[in-house]
Amino acid sequence: MEDKFKLDDYRFGENDAAIDNNPELRDYLRIMYDQIKFDNKMVGEFTIYGTYKIKPEMQDYLIKATKSICGGNGDTVYAQAADERFVMNFTITFDIVGKSQHASLDFEEREVRIDEENITYKTRLAEITKFEHPDFVNYVYKEWHVFANGTTGLEDDPLLRALFDRINMYGLLTPMLSKCSLAYVTSMVALLPSCGPVGASISAQFNQFVQQMGLKNPNFAKNGLNLKKVLDTLMKKNNFFPKLAEIKEATPILKDFVQPIKSIDMAKEKGAHLKMKDDLSAGMDKKF
Repeated sequence: MEDKFKLDDYRFGENDAAIDNNPELRDYLRIMYDQIKFDNKMVGEFTIYGTYKIKPEMQDYLIKATKSICGGNGDTVYAQAADERFVMNFTITFDIVGKSQHASLDFEEREVRIDEENITYKTRLAEITKFEHPDFVNYVYKEWHVFANGTTGLEDDPLLRALFDRINMYGLLTPMLSKCSLAYVTSMVALLPSCGPVGASISAQFNQFVQQMGLKNPNFAKNGLNLKKVLDTLMKKNNFFPKLAEIKEATPILKDFVQPIKSIDMAKEKGAHLKMKDDLSAGMDKKF
């Protein structure tokens, strides 16, 4: 198991340098992937290049979480760990051939999307291999804290508390995010036709999709977050973000979106830091 999780270990793509050299776009992509993560209550981390991994310490937590069997299909068993905040979904797969016994534990998360099919992220958490174990299935269940009687629960943990603090913060930011997103989309869609054939195509696809959605739901185009998700998806699909990094006219549009959100986030972090200093000072006063 790694001592430290480094997002840069999971970079990919041929045009990373263009993104690396544009701080406004890097900040934009961090916010974009944070929104995907927190909207879908995902426990892992995205890089700004779109790769997704779960930190080793969180994987360890998931393995130890108390799980309840909720179904099965052949050699596959489905289990859940849940509380009032969200549901964690697990898949246990048995592969037993003669005296050879193998089991794998996967964690599954889903990204709900507006304009395309939902995406399932599967993370392999653990594997167990035995040879002629007398009670292999129950041994696996015990190792991975799996029960058949409906027992389930999520132990309180600093990792989960930090995750839900961030989810709650993004919930509070929703009105501002929606307003900033609407302004961003309006400016960016107007710029795209002058950004070459791919930019013009993205703009046309965006307008066509929004028009179609508007026929089903007249309020769709009034929601800045919905519009931004559609535009982000089209840019990702066309690998346009590296190109966007090189378009000078896009930089102020990105900056106008990023700056208010960064300011609030930094203020929150600063407030937490000051509170920690106050708590430490209070502790010192009591001690002496």
